[in-house]
Amino acid sequence: MNKKLFKFLFLVCSVAAVFTACSKDDEVDAPDSLVGTSWLFETEEDGVAVGIELDFTSATTGDVNIIYGGEKNGILTLGGFSAGEFTYTYSKPKVTLSINGEKSTGKINGNKLTIDGEVFVKED
Repeated sequence: MNKKLFKFLFLVCSVAAVFTACSKDDEVDAPDSLVGTSWLFETEEDGVAVGIELDFTSATTGDVNIIYGGEKNGILTLGGFSAGEFTYTYSKPKVTLSINGEKSTGKINGNKLTIDGEVFVKED
């Protein structure tokens, strides 16, 4: 009887291990580190292209840049300025940014970083 009970418990444990194995959902298409990467969100305001660029400069900090451009009288104008710094934590594929004390969370999938519904595309 002990042998039958042992075999039954072994079978139950084996089946449980099979159903808790890794799945495709566990596979993540995200970099191991964000250091040295830049991500750009683009939109248009009153006919002027506006971009928000996130530059991850270290393992915990980065810079926010505003980039703008448009055409006036047939001339393309581009400009930009630094909008400040941010701190962040990264646990593949999740990113938590803190800018001026306000936190935002995001997730990386391939070359896209989605933060609070806005999609930033990785720059080459």
